[in-house]
Amino acid sequence: MFLRCATVFLFALPSLEGLSTSNFPSTGRRDFLGFSTFSAAAVVCAPPSIAAAPEKNADAKLLISTAAELKAALADPSKLEDQIFADGDGTKPPTWDRPFPSQVPRVSLQSLQKYAHDVVSDDFGGDGVFPAEDFLAVASEYAEHAGAARDLYKLSKLGRVGENGSEEVARDYAKRCIGELQLASPLLAAMAASIQ
Repeated sequence: MFLRCATVFLFALPSLEGLSTSNFPSTGRRDFLGFSTFSAAAVVCAPPSIAAAPEKNADAKLLISTAAELKAALADPSKLEDQIFADGDGTKPPTWDRPFPSQVPRVSLQSLQKYAHDVVSDDFGGDGVFPAEDFLAVASEYAEHAGAARDLYKLSKLGRVGENGSEEVARDYAKRCIGELQLASPLLAAMAASIQ
């Protein structure tokens, strides 16, 4: 891109030699060509709009893939709950490897807001409409649920430890973690659908 801009600008420089503010009233052919060449260089050097292709954006790919991974992980909630509960059950130390995808960063979601458009689907609940102007509000709500799920996952590992730790406490945290993931998944799916 820079090379193309530099080349066009270099071709424009010789035709701008005599161009100054005192020459603007002149309607000579050289002044007009010099000015139009300089204007063309500015247009060619303008960066292309990123909003034209969100599918090439790394943040968009992350959002779409994370939504699909979370939906797949929640296909069988009881199995996911058992995976969360079983890790660190005393037979071996906890691995801390979550069986569900990591949270999409808030900065990534903020950068994707400009791509959002209205989406209608039965998956969203309510009236089935996801308006584009709600993207950041939904992103904030998603961040709350995904963060709570992450924290509850960690607590399910620590729920067996200490004076008040027990299998019941660990199981309760695992169930609550699944509940938060089930609340986060449709929000993430709606945001992914709105940028596609």
